[in-house]
Amino acid sequence: MKIVKALASVSAAALLVAPAFAQSSNVRIIHGINGGDLGAPESLNVDVYVNGGLLLDNFNFRDVAGPLSLPAGDYEVKVVLDLDMINGSADDTVVIGPAIIPIAAGTDNTIIAHLTEGGAPTASKFENDLMMMPGKSQLILHHTAAAPQVDIFARKTGGRTPFAMLAGGAPNGAQAMFKVSPSNWQLFVSPAGTMNPVLGPASFKFDNRTSYLVYVVGQITNTRNSLEPIIVRIGS
Repeated sequence: MKIVKALASVSAAALLVAPAFAQSSNVRIIHGINGGDLGAPESLNVDVYVNGGLLLDNFNFRDVAGPLSLPAGDYEVKVVLDLDMINGSADDTVVIGPAIIPIAAGTDNTIIAHLTEGGAPTASKFENDLMMMPGKSQLILHHTAAAPQVDIFARKTGGRTPFAMLAGGAPNGAQAMFKVSPSNWQLFVSPAGTMNPVLGPASFKFDNRTSYLVYVVGQITNTRNSLEPIIVRIGS
């Protein structure tokens, strides 16, 4: 994966419509679609276009780009399946978009390509509240998988404390933020109303004054469970 030079033209185009005093924003782009969920190779090579220019070339599943510093404004985003990388075809197929995604001034944002609850490719934008508290870690959870509502449970590793629910009945597209004590934690995801893990329990170490953006991606069907977390760590 590489960020191509078209980024400069994207920024220049945005500057043409942004006020001179506009405050820049951070934008991360995540590829959260496992090609295996669509009957394609797992890497699912795609190209990402912004405002008509190629921004990310050969962008693969689990890749994270950014943060990119961009002026506030509306951006047209299109994700195209790179068929040339898969079967030698020269005919690219649009997978997502084009969609207009607004970016507010002075914000930190993630745009993630993922699956809807029904398994269709889509993209969502999340604003990231990175305001930290001394002596705390920040965990920001996102349900971006082809799965129904889920519950998310956590407990400190090594203790006898039972798992406690962090988020209940979270639908596809949901975002929830929690501040926890820096430590080793165990998390798992289960269908809403149950404690039957479909992801985890898995152990994570959360550091002081650090934010963790966690995106649950993949798919659950009667014959397939490809759920996994993509984690972006922000902090010291």
